[in-house]
Amino acid sequence: MNKINDILKAYAKANSDEYTGNDYLFVKMSDDPDASINTTFRSYVKLKDEEETTLHLLTDWTRDFFDHPSCFLEGWFYDPIPDHPYHGKEIVQFIISLIIEEIGTQPTEVYSVHVHPDGYYACAFEEYVFKANSGLYLFSMQTHD
Repeated sequence: MNKINDILKAYAKANSDEYTGNDYLFVKMSDDPDASINTTFRSYVKLKDEEETTLHLLTDWTRDFFDHPSCFLEGWFYDPIPDHPYHGKEIVQFIISLIIEEIGTQPTEVYSVHVHPDGYYACAFEEYVFKANSGLYLFSMQTHD
């Protein structure tokens, strides 16, 4: 996972400023593909019991993945950065290819996760859970102040 996380780290750094910092990552949350997606996600990000999550199944994940980021997130991939030739939709397509490479196949399901926090979670965030035969994976992009 080093390749994808190195690229995400470069974009996180490039899009940080004196007022905000970014945490972008791709991690394997569970080796068990049949584990509860909601429970695994909640445990991994350490949500409180009263904080709600909503899972939205992406029916065409390669089209819908990171397709409608909020106004806070548009700069996450859309500006070119040094040493990385991709930006905008090109980097999203490149990240998709890296996710498939890391998982070893197309995921069986991909969910967009919306967190409804009781207090602070992040200033802005995009969270996706990938279910594959090899386990459950989290793609997370968060901005914090």
